Amino acid sequence: MKEDVEGLTGTHVPPSPPLIKAQTKLTVFFVLMALSGGVLAQISYEQFLPEKTCNDPTTTMERIGISLLVISILFVGFNLIVFVLRLVFDRKHAFSAFLALLIHVAAVFLTLVVFAEAFLYDAGCGVGINYRSFP
Repeated sequence: MKEDVEGLTGTHVPPSPPLIKAQTKLTVFFVLMALSGGVLAQISYEQFLPEKTCNDPTTTMERIGISLLVISILFVGFNLIVFVLRLVFDRKHAFSAFLALLIHVAAVFLTLVVFAEAFLYDAGCGVGINYRSFP
């Protein structure tokens, strides 16, 4: 049985290691998780439009969306660790780990930019000075 795969050009192409495939699948999963978190937060945010205030409750769908984005952001650190380890121990496959890291960071950044209003609408709630508490 042949261990290598021949491309369209007839050249000898070695198969990619299973760890690269696993990292790619996990990266796609967490990119989709970030995007779905942004969509869920946006849907929840639009329920209270046009008069969205700090007194409006945070819905379960919004909490789930924000949690999905935070989990995806934490996974960026995992991708960074995998890239550094591949750079040190397996230089010929380090580019695929860097590409997965770059795609993941770009997807999380775009999700934060596109759905920023839904994620940050209540960031300033309760921050102001309450003058009634002073004598």
